Amino acid sequence: MERILTDRDGLWVVERSSYGEDPKLILELRSHYPAERTRYITLPPLSWAEARASMLSNLPFAQAARLFLASGGSPGHLRELLAVPHSGTELPLPQRVRAQVQLEARMLSLEARLALERLSVHPGPYSQGLLDALEATPYLDELERRGWLIYAGQWQFADDASRRVLYLGLQPGRRQQYHRQAALQCAMEEQRMAEAYHRLMAGDTADWGTFVNTLPGWTRYGLKAWLGMSETLPMSPSISGVARGSELALLEEARFGQGFEVDGRHVRWIRTPSQGTTSGIIWASHDEASLLRLKGNVYVENPLGVGISGRAAPLTLEIQEPREARAIFLPGIQAGALADNALLLPLQEELEVWFRVPAGASVRLTSSAESGLIDLEITSYRIAPAAQAQSAPRVEVFEFFRNAVEAARKS
Repeated sequence: MERILTDRDGLWVVERSSYGEDPKLILELRSHYPAERTRYITLPPLSWAEARASMLSNLPFAQAARLFLASGGSPGHLRELLAVPHSGTELPLPQRVRAQVQLEARMLSLEARLALERLSVHPGPYSQGLLDALEATPYLDELERRGWLIYAGQWQFADDASRRVLYLGLQPGRRQQYHRQAALQCAMEEQRMAEAYHRLMAGDTADWGTFVNTLPGWTRYGLKAWLGMSETLPMSPSISGVARGSELALLEEARFGQGFEVDGRHVRWIRTPSQGTTSGIIWASHDEASLLRLKGNVYVENPLGVGISGRAAPLTLEIQEPREARAIFLPGIQAGALADNALLLPLQEELEVWFRVPAGASVRLTSSAESGLIDLEITSYRIAPAAQAQSAPRVEVFEFFRNAVEAARKS
């Protein structure tokens, strides 16, 4: 400190705490250093585009997305993850990152720090019952004041990357115990998917065959695909070859939700467990039937494939004209249909899929993933008129309202 105070020519950069309590050096400098020579700057995390163009430029999309989500966009955390060799399903916990988070956590009282560790087993917002079950309620004020938790309708971690670090730092026995505490509370609240997740993470056995068959609709098929239990959908999807015409402009009508951005034709979701609501975009209808192409890269980390909510559809396309239809993309599933207006399609890391959109139909594209990064280019095309159909490129498209389409073809 003495050297900083006596240096009249140099520029000194001193890092502040992210969690409410500045280190002793900062406090001492504040009391001695002239205010007019001090600047406080808040540096936001790297955006996905910044990280992809620099530190993650040489990695495949899935690996880059995985590291970005684990780091929360922190350059230091990313640098440490890139320096540690890793393979398999679980990322290693760099010792320097672990030490930094633990050092910050030591500013908390012992009781609040242990409560924070218990909370780290649940990747999402906390009900009041879950806060009580994990013995965290008495320490909410301290954890909020120090910047670890925020309240947005429900309590949740301010930074999911820090939650991951705390969770990976737990001893196996304590981790198992906390998961069982959470599972018991979720069972009492009839949060069946969350209960199943915590029992799985605790290493407890479960009758998955009975459990999945009690689930409704697409959730059952999504969980079965995640578990490797195949089930044929009631209907096969309707697919047609269509001649592609000239490009049509997509007119944005609305966008909504957190962790979502639009850049021309490109739409991008960066979803974290703190984002409890759906996000996406709505495009206005065209007067003519058209073709819609979704092309890009997808990386999703939904627990159990459908999230601990059981409603975390990674990607959903909906049309309304005034009939409603939707296609839900799920990892590991075989393409099929629940009904004429309900398709279930595989969510692939490299995605390219075409749809026929009826005239007058608006289009809504959303994600409810609990953790994931989706980067897509969306384009719309006319259907080539009959006179040009022979020379126009043909594409395989999914169609909604199979019965109506087949009736139209027969007429």
